Amino acid sequence: MSHLADTNILSSLAKRQSSQYAEVRRALTVLRHRGEEICLVAQNLIEFWAIATRPTNANGLGLSITKTFHEVRKFKRYFTFYGDVPNIFAEWEDLVFKH
Repeated sequence: MSHLADTNILSSLAKRQSSQYAEVRRALTVLRHRGEEICLVAQNLIEFWAIATRPTNANGLGLSITKTFHEVRKFKRYFTFYGDVPNIFAEWEDLVFKH
């Protein structure tokens, strides 16, 4: 089964001193040992970038652009990354309007 990782997972992994870091690592290890696929989409990385580069006094991680870039590259190697297709927003908009 595939699981979409929440952006909070990425934020916790980027800050090893986070109170959730160890728990997140444990959960990911359990899922991987079960053969589960953990996925990311572009929106996760966009949200992570905004959080990571925001100053800590504004509820961000306070990472440099270079550090954030390296974290994103690590996430794309560790997780299965699904890029957006060109019509994804139009399809989403149609679905939410209809349902």
